[in-house]
Amino acid sequence: MLLRATVHHVTGSTAHYLMGEAGPQPMAPAAHVEIVDANGGYSLNRYSAEGVFAGDTWHATLDEAKRQAQVEYAIPPEEWK
Repeated sequence: MLLRATVHHVTGSTAHYLMGEAGPQPMAPAAHVEIVDANGGYSLNRYSAEGVFAGDTWHATLDEAKRQAQVEYAIPPEEWK
């Protein structure tokens, strides 16, 4: 299963970082998000405008993954394709 939505608005409620030798570095802002089956749950994957991976979170249910996307990006249910 793959669901995809475009990010039109970043709410600022969360930030995603990549840990490196210099400490945490902010990840690129998300331009689109995808929800995929992952390890008995669902992964909400974020991608930059250039298609670069920009973070992920794991959720036990599809509804939880969609709610997280709504919290972070105000994505309404009808936006998912």
